Amino acid sequence: MCEPGEPPPCRRCGSLEYYSAGLCQTCHHFAPDRATSCRDCLAWGLGYRRRAGLCLGCVTWRKGHPEHGRCSLCRLELHLRDGACRLCWRQLWLTGRPRKDVAPDELAAANRHGQQLALGGLEKSLRRHLPRQRPSFKDARCARQKAQATRPVPVIPPVRARALLLFNMPRDLAAGARAGLPEPADEDLVEAVDAFARDYGRRHGWPTDRHHAAAFTLRRGLRILLATQDVPGAPIKASEAARLNDIRLPFGPVLDVLAAAGLLDDDRVPAIVPWFERKTAGLPDPMAEELRTWFDIARLGHATAPRSRPRPEQTIRLLLYGALPVLQSWAASSDSLRSISRQDVKVALAPYEGDRAHSVLQGLRAVFRTLKAHKVVFTDPTSRISLGTPASEPPLPLALDPLLAAVHSPDPTRAALGSLLAFHALRPAQLRALLVTDLADGRLRVGDGRVILLAAEVRRRLHAYLAERARRWPSTANPHLFVSQFTALRTRQVTGTWVNQTLGLSAQAIREDRILDEALAAAGDPRRLCDLFGLTVDGAQRYTSALGHTDLNESPS
Repeated sequence: MCEPGEPPPCRRCGSLEYYSAGLCQTCHHFAPDRATSCRDCLAWGLGYRRRAGLCLGCVTWRKGHPEHGRCSLCRLELHLRDGACRLCWRQLWLTGRPRKDVAPDELAAANRHGQQLALGGLEKSLRRHLPRQRPSFKDARCARQKAQATRPVPVIPPVRARALLLFNMPRDLAAGARAGLPEPADEDLVEAVDAFARDYGRRHGWPTDRHHAAAFTLRRGLRILLATQDVPGAPIKASEAARLNDIRLPFGPVLDVLAAAGLLDDDRVPAIVPWFERKTAGLPDPMAEELRTWFDIARLGHATAPRSRPRPEQTIRLLLYGALPVLQSWAASSDSLRSISRQDVKVALAPYEGDRAHSVLQGLRAVFRTLKAHKVVFTDPTSRISLGTPASEPPLPLALDPLLAAVHSPDPTRAALGSLLAFHALRPAQLRALLVTDLADGRLRVGDGRVILLAAEVRRRLHAYLAERARRWPSTANPHLFVSQFTALRTRQVTGTWVNQTLGLSAQAIREDRILDEALAAAGDPRRLCDLFGLTVDGAQRYTSALGHTDLNESPS
């Protein structure tokens, strides 16, 4: 019972601050709101009476931590987490300590000198102005990259035994995808290959996010190939991986991962081999076999005497294009190249003139010299046959507008390519083979051993390109200076087609225009051209001899 004049306690919270209807000012719904402190964390603020005298943070704390007891630090009866109340935990968070993996001694040390009270809802603002103790985003990213770099590469278990197949039945992945592909027989192998793919992608700048479309298709393609293996863990043939195209999955990245993991059996046939078979299909069998001998030696080289190096595929195609019309005409009267005489070669060359005659003779000479060295034919009928020096087209300058558009392009890649060609006349092959490490201290090392002091305009454009390259592909493992969206995920160099398409004109034409301009400025001095551009004497004379050309004086450049 209450004494006369003494307010009764609140029937909800027991407070003596009676207001009306048996409730205190805090618990009564229509009582005027006033600033007070939270019942749990003692934070000062407004609006607490609508939440039973609690701030919003403590309301959420009570829902997430229903355990109630005496706090081990402040000795108050509150809702606890690991034996401590929200007020004690908030004191630790205000120091900038992360909320995970907290040791008990850290919590006690933060509350050793008491707690810092705050205004309700301003804990984050107070923490923002305290000294920052957690590592910055840059430091955290560097630490994460360092941990990933030191992570061991997953080891794929080797195959202990391999059974031979009685029947090798081709698989239809498209039909299997509709009916449902089987699960892999060896889940441990799948996990090891999946981990290896993620590590390989991280080292090569691939998107490693689990939900990324490229990462998802790569992992799905690997899982499908491992699920359709006859012998789990055996090397996968490249022809089988190419069937991923039937279900619209790219197999190029899959082949890269399998090759790096040692699980690829590359049985792909180079495109030039079926091309050669089509071109020689109408020839007699002995002649076709002799040409096949030359083709294998030219494509693969010969390690024993007579030794020879492999020739580029483009060179082999050009030589065969030159010799093939004459070989087809001989096929009507002769079955083998052994019966071809020197007179037959002269008669075959008679209908051709100029550059076409030189290309035909060059193709025939390459075939007969190789077959004679390997004792396939008795003599070389093309020896001592000369058509004179082939006439070469004189280099002519470019129009000025396309060249300026490439050099002053807002695209950093195009501007860098155009400036290197327009100022220093690099060969297109040298341009594609440049490495990032070849550029240092305003100088550029090229493949022929020269060190070029770059012009100021070239350095400025290269710096802009490198900044763009670092922005678009910050984690690429490609060591080449110029990369595209396809080569950035691999280590190969860009193609000549990509260079010409990016420039909007021929890279070789820009190089010739620059050398011709220098020949004009040097009054036809070949020594200067050789020193500046790494030309031979004959190559420099090609430009000096073009100085008297009639179209040269009419050029806009």
